[in-house]
Amino acid sequence: MLVGGPFARGRADITRTESSGKEEAGRMAQFLGVGVTGLGINTLALTTAVGAVGVHYVIGLVIATACSTTWNFILVEHWVYRSCGPDRRARRYMQFFAMNAVALALRGPLVVTLTEVGHIHYAVSNLASLVVMFAARFLVADRVIWRRRPVGDAVVEAVHG
Repeated sequence: MLVGGPFARGRADITRTESSGKEEAGRMAQFLGVGVTGLGINTLALTTAVGAVGVHYVIGLVIATACSTTWNFILVEHWVYRSCGPDRRARRYMQFFAMNAVALALRGPLVVTLTEVGHIHYAVSNLASLVVMFAARFLVADRVIWRRRPVGDAVVEAVHG
């Protein structure tokens, strides 16, 4: 059912009381696709910061996270949740950045442990930590940052896909 009026904000929205498993799986696959490109950006930023600039790999993790967070947000915003509109984009970016900062605080010790204790290259340790965090980051993005918003008794869900 299409929702019109002031709540549509010029985009087609579908009214549903819950998201189907198939729709969520589709969003997760798209989120994963974006994440794969973000792994490349993250690894490039990390190895450049450490190798070319000479910063410690832990500082490199922070730099790489900032770079890949911005990259991933742009792609997620325009591909996965493209019909959410620009009205709350800055807020979503800040939430996405905060989520990734918290994720970095959680995965940082894993990277250090794998690198220092496990003697695994810092870039490989970083990739492993990002893979471990994928599902949690998707759930926060899907259910908090780009969540469906209630409108009266219905729930407005942006068209994903």
